[in-house]
Amino acid sequence: MRHALATAVVLLALATPARAEPDAYYAVQIKQFLVCDGEMAKGCEQFVSTAFKQALAIFRRAAKDGHTGAQNNLAMLYESGAGVALDRAAARRWYTLAAEAGEPMARYNLAMLLATAHILQQSNRPQYRDEDLATAYMWLSLAAKDGLESAIDGKSELANFLTPEQIEAGEQMLRARY
Repeated sequence: MRHALATAVVLLALATPARAEPDAYYAVQIKQFLVCDGEMAKGCEQFVSTAFKQALAIFRRAAKDGHTGAQNNLAMLYESGAGVALDRAAARRWYTLAAEAGEPMARYNLAMLLATAHILQQSNRPQYRDEDLATAYMWLSLAAKDGLESAIDGKSELANFLTPEQIEAGEQMLRARY
C-alpha cells in the first residue's frame, strides 16, 4: 500500500500542469519509473543527481539505437520536463515504441500517462477518453502479465475509474494481441 501511495504522489506530480523540471526529491521518486539496469545505470545516476542534460544525452543516444529501457527513460524525461521541455506527446511516442517492443516499465508508464491525463481532466484529447482509458487498461494488463508489481497493484485501482465498456474494450485489445 505504501508503494501505491508513493506511486500516486509521483503520478500526480507528473500530471500537474507545466512547471520547472523536477528537483532532487522528485528525481529520486521518479527513478522508480526508469529502467536502470546495465548500460542505463549511468544515465539513472545522472538523473537522480539532477544532471538531467547528461541523463538526456545517455538516454537519447541509446533510445535512437533501439534500447527499450532508454526509450522508456527518454519518455520519462519528456513527461517530467527533466532536461527537456515538457512534451507529453513525445513521451507518448517514446513509451509506445518501448511498450510495443515489450518493455514492462514502458507499458506501465504509458498506461499511467494515458489514464492520469483523463482521470485528472488534463487531457488535450478529451474526444479520445474512452479509447485512451481502454488502451491504458490494456497496457497495464500487459505490464501485470510481465510481472511488474506496480502494474499488478495498479490494474485493480485503474479499473475503479473505468466503465465496464472501457474495461471490455481494453480486454478486446488484449485478446487481439494474442
